Amino acid sequence: MTLRFGGRSAPLHLLLLLVAGVALSGGVSTAQEPPAPPTGVVPTARAADLGAPLAAAVPFSARVGPDATVKRLPRANGRVVEMYIRDPDINLQAIIRGNTRDIASMDATNLGGGVWLVRMAARDESKDLVPSIEDGVLRVDVGPRGRAPGRLRAPAPTLGALLTGELPDEPPLAAPLHTFQTLQGDALADALDPWAYTPVLTRTPDLVFPPSWARVDQARAAMLAAPVGSRKQIEQTYFLGYYYLMLGFPREARYYFNQISNAPGPIAQADLALERARAAQGSGRWEEARAAYADAAKLGAHEDSVIEGLAVVSLATGTPPRAPMGRLLWNTTSHPAALMLAAELLQMDGRVAESRYLLEGITEGLPEDLVPRWALRLGDARFADGSPQEAQLAWRYARPDLRDIRETFFALHQTGADPAAWAGFVPELVHASAPRTEAGAEALYLLSQIDRELMAREDAINDLATLMKRHPKKAVGSDVPERFWGVYAQHVQDLARGQRWFDLAALHETVWDHTVRRAVQDPQPLVSIAQAYQEVGLPDRAVQVLREAVAVLVSRGEDDPKLVRRLAELYLANGNHQDGLDAVRYLREMQGGKARQRDRSLDLLEGKLHLGLGNGALAAASLKRAASDPALREDASMIMAVIDAEGGQCRRAEPALSRLLFVPGGEAKWTDPRPWLALARCKNLSGDAAGAARAAKAAAELSGEGAESRYARWLSTMAGGWRDTAAVEALAAGDDIWATIAKEQQAAATFAAGVDLRRETDWQRTNRLLGP
Repeated sequence: MTLRFGGRSAPLHLLLLLVAGVALSGGVSTAQEPPAPPTGVVPTARAADLGAPLAAAVPFSARVGPDATVKRLPRANGRVVEMYIRDPDINLQAIIRGNTRDIASMDATNLGGGVWLVRMAARDESKDLVPSIEDGVLRVDVGPRGRAPGRLRAPAPTLGALLTGELPDEPPLAAPLHTFQTLQGDALADALDPWAYTPVLTRTPDLVFPPSWARVDQARAAMLAAPVGSRKQIEQTYFLGYYYLMLGFPREARYYFNQISNAPGPIAQADLALERARAAQGSGRWEEARAAYADAAKLGAHEDSVIEGLAVVSLATGTPPRAPMGRLLWNTTSHPAALMLAAELLQMDGRVAESRYLLEGITEGLPEDLVPRWALRLGDARFADGSPQEAQLAWRYARPDLRDIRETFFALHQTGADPAAWAGFVPELVHASAPRTEAGAEALYLLSQIDRELMAREDAINDLATLMKRHPKKAVGSDVPERFWGVYAQHVQDLARGQRWFDLAALHETVWDHTVRRAVQDPQPLVSIAQAYQEVGLPDRAVQVLREAVAVLVSRGEDDPKLVRRLAELYLANGNHQDGLDAVRYLREMQGGKARQRDRSLDLLEGKLHLGLGNGALAAASLKRAASDPALREDASMIMAVIDAEGGQCRRAEPALSRLLFVPGGEAKWTDPRPWLALARCKNLSGDAAGAARAAKAAAELSGEGAESRYARWLSTMAGGWRDTAAVEALAAGDDIWATIAKEQQAAATFAAGVDLRRETDWQRTNRLLGP
């Protein structure tokens, strides 16, 4: 038989033993009458004298042992009262649980080393709970509440609302009060590492002992010896996982917990879900941890343990939302370490000023190693709340390097709106920005803001680019990419308007970082950069930039047909024909099924790309569709004629090529050498030497200095009957097949001249020597 007690289930025989132990040690009493008038701490009677009348006046009392001491934590919120109890001689988790008439809930967590964290919530929030221990008896009285703790600026959600995501709208963030800002978001200086946070609200499960390697060995041996699927095997598997988890081996713990997750047997499912969540969290499996914490909450696990675990997950991932998560954690505990976590969540979510009251409520009990972080957080909160002088006082206790940069920040703020004074901080910040430290990142961030305000845009761009390269995690977790794009986009457009293509390409090559993609709003500056790369002869880089611009839009679910079209045309120009076809297909999908009827120029582009891949039939089909548009008919006809010529159909191709090319201004209009070469070959085959020479000469002039140009020159010289001596000599100067042919022609001409010389008669020789 199993009964529920304090929200947890326990075997009946254990409950009977616990009740007997409580009775023998002084017991647990609940108040039946209102408490005594609030005149301070009510003296506690000796346990032996706790008769019924006195017990009725005490909200809660229990014997905890002659060596036990109690220290109450300063109350940080309006709900929970917490205290440390040291060196009790009983298991407080078995005694302090459930609720009474005056206490809505209470529980105890074993923190180790003989220290217990006891948490109680008064039913009446206008009252306070006052603990004391005398002669080994813990007594909790109800008294008047002192100064009300500070309230956050938005109500804390419930755990259920946080898990379902049904949260009220966040209050809008207030506009910054000051011109200059420090790094925020995930880039907070001296940020809390999720891996370094030690849970303070997590309870020790029932029936487990303090972890040790000896107990690991015992649990493993017992697990292996027990029958498969038996109660003992499941229990020992759970113990083994728990001991591994407590000893700092979460991956091993996760393995053993997962072994019994579907058949927990005697293990309380709430406990198992909570331990699975902690093991997943310790293994960096944040999504799995978040789901396991949600399961633990549904199964009745202690809410504060779930809330604390979810807060660490939120710190690492941003889900659940940080500000509501921080408010809920603040509303759950007064423990200083947990409150520091809550403040961190609020500040990372931009609610810096809101965290001020929470941080000022941490007046004692904070571990010494957390004091510098608390001072930094408190100073930032005060500054954001409009109290710079008070902020300066707090910053004095921050980490030395961050204290110094905050002092510079404060001095910069004190200058007001004086640009001349701002410029005076530049040398100091340049020096402070050199180290690859958090203070160096803050210095770069401030330096970029000064340069932007002083209209030194290129300096601001370089500052932010340096920050992204030296401190990539800081940049990703802050608004650095957005600030960079805001200055960079404007500067790029100014350079593009001035056609300063080399300067633009050089700047982009130096400062661009892929993290800026998320901040791009208008892709036009990237189009200008791509054009700059084209202009300076770097077409491959132009393709990369345009591809990045398209990716930015796709990631946001947006489309820009003009941009995709430009990318496809650039692929064609660079010879990336298959990529170009992929872009055309994407463009057709983007424009819908009727795009072919609306835009025949896309068929023309598609035909050119198919032609580049050697797909003659597919190219011809696309070009025929394009030719139905009168504005595109000449272009489409030209390409189809080239296809015919290269396919051996010169009889069909030559008339079209001659009609389009041999017109006034033909070489200026048709600058691609390929049609001219096709016409030269066809003219040569038909015996039109003059036409072949004309076409081949045009192809040679349009081809530049490549192999295609040499072929065109050979074709032109051959069609001219090798009579152009200068052309033959230029062709023979190379070392390719065309040079070999030219040299053979020169040798043949020399041989023929020698033969002719020998055949001369006397009068022919005389006439040749005398000349005309």
